[in-house]
Amino acid sequence: MSLRDGACRLCTKQAQLLRRPHYALDLEEGKRHEQQLFFADTERRVRLMTPGPVRRRAEPPVMPLPQQLPVKRRQLVLFPPHRRDLRRGQQHGFPEADAPEVAAALRAAADDYARHHGPEYCTARGLDRGLRILLALQHTPGTPLRASDVVLLRDLHLPVSPLPQLLPQIDMLDDDRIPSVVPWFRELLADFPELMAAELNSWFELILAGSTTAPRVRARSPRWIRRMARSALPALRTWADQGKDSLRSITWDDVLDVQPDGGTPRVAMLQGLRHILRPLKRRRVIFTDPTTRIFCGMPTATIPLPLEVTDLH
Repeated sequence: MSLRDGACRLCTKQAQLLRRPHYALDLEEGKRHEQQLFFADTERRVRLMTPGPVRRRAEPPVMPLPQQLPVKRRQLVLFPPHRRDLRRGQQHGFPEADAPEVAAALRAAADDYARHHGPEYCTARGLDRGLRILLALQHTPGTPLRASDVVLLRDLHLPVSPLPQLLPQIDMLDDDRIPSVVPWFRELLADFPELMAAELNSWFELILAGSTTAPRVRARSPRWIRRMARSALPALRTWADQGKDSLRSITWDDVLDVQPDGGTPRVAMLQGLRHILRPLKRRRVIFTDPTTRIFCGMPTATIPLPLEVTDLH
């Protein structure tokens, strides 16, 4: 018997010992003729480790957005509701909106969002139910949904986070929420003189929304506004206590008098005052910027504290 015939005979016997699909491997049957020449149950592991053709999921087709949304008209309400309780609505049942075409358009938009983002079945079902509830709460079905009403869906344990992404795609979101920095800043100006409070409020509205007309102003985040206002607050309160009722009466010497000696407090205060007074000067709310040509110094250098070697290990 040639070497080639022996190799073929060995391969044939090994092929007979391979486990058939969906059947367990019989070791006793495999050792009846000769010794087993391979480890048991390895062909499945080798098949799993062998890279096969990559199956790419086909991208879902892009569905056209509904053309009948949003509805241009809006029915005015004589006595608008102050607070909605969706839990009581769930107990007594929500009314069905008499707008089947609008409901179908919202359902199609929700299905298209579900296909592209792949949410779970319960999430997609919750989106459809939440949109039907919001549609039932409208006095004019098909008008943009208020963000304040969308947040109320959390009381019914319905998904809320996908809706701020879905509704703007079809121009169906009316973001009427008030940022938390607005009441905070209004409370901050309660003790200031009327004219100075109006000037600071002009800066706040300008820096919160930004402006694309010259001189352009970039909109800032509420966190940045809080930091600048807190930094400049000691100087502003000092001037208000001194009887200065407007930022127009602040001079270069007044800024120097309220500045700390040096270090990080001086840098933070002067930075806050500059970010407030400079936009007001460019908008001609005040005549001059009293922080011009004032060196603020350098922040206080920090020294790294010692660390125990055992803690480092």
